[in-house]
Amino acid sequence: MKKFVLLILLFATIGCSENKETNNISKENLPEWLVVMINYYETRPISVQIYKGEWNKLIVYFIVDPSSACLCDFYAEDGKRIENNLLPDLRATSKNWILIYTYGNTVLTLDQIFSNFSN
Repeated sequence: MKKFVLLILLFATIGCSENKETNNISKENLPEWLVVMINYYETRPISVQIYKGEWNKLIVYFIVDPSSACLCDFYAEDGKRIENNLLPDLRATSKNWILIYTYGNTVLTLDQIFSNFSN
């Protein structure tokens, strides 16, 4: 009986602990500039999501801060920020988005995020 109670307490403790990192791929598999940004975000009391996708045969990253008024930034694989005038095309023609990193408690879907952009 004691083992059963201890097992229940162990699962309850694991289930109730705050999960700040989920869906994360290894930082070793990310560009160095993105690892620097992730390390910065991990020092701040915010939520952040990072998506990886394809656009015009390029790998692009979408960094989302759901608590921010701006919500996001798009970056090319080399770390250069994608200019705002290209965002409508990126939104319309990008594909294969996957969530590769989450920190914090707020998670939005891409539909929720993209709905904040105007065409």
